[in-house]
Amino acid sequence: MTMLLTVDEVMDQWDALLARVEAGEEVLIARNGAPVARLIRFGPEPASENVDSETEPLPKP
Repeated sequence: MTMLLTVDEVMDQWDALLARVEAGEEVLIARNGAPVARLIRFGPEPASENVDSETEPLPKP
């Protein structure tokens, strides 16, 4: 789910927004009603609950 917030809202909610981004949400930051930046998780995506952790990796070609 993508959220659209103003710069002031982002500054007021920074800690909570980082927690949501870490959980996989995306935040759009707007100035004067126009999106200017996107806050997304850095690094690998969180593991899906549907992935079987005991499956073997694919063989290399």
